[in-house]
Amino acid sequence: MKNLDVIEELWLVIQDRKANPKKGSYTNELLNSEKKIFEKLREELGEIEEAVKAGRVSTSEKDSLAWEASDFIYHLLVLLAAKGVDIEDVLKELKRRR
Repeated sequence: MKNLDVIEELWLVIQDRKANPKKGSYTNELLNSEKKIFEKLREELGEIEEAVKAGRVSTSEKDSLAWEASDFIYHLLVLLAAKGVDIEDVLKELKRRR
């Protein structure tokens, strides 16, 4: 699996949870509350800043920049799904800007 394939896989899981909610699913909990999504995005962004300021950028340590960025990306994908924005539209916009 190419490293970026995991983004597509995660996107498909989020889409599946949206179409087929599962009891106890954290993703479904988020999909049902825009407020919670934004709370988590703000929290993760703060943790990204903390990791950078503390010099925790190694991919091998918990609470590192890579760790926190992964959390942020997941929550951003959930927001996109909740609002009906397809990841392909985001990728097309990134390509256009390149």
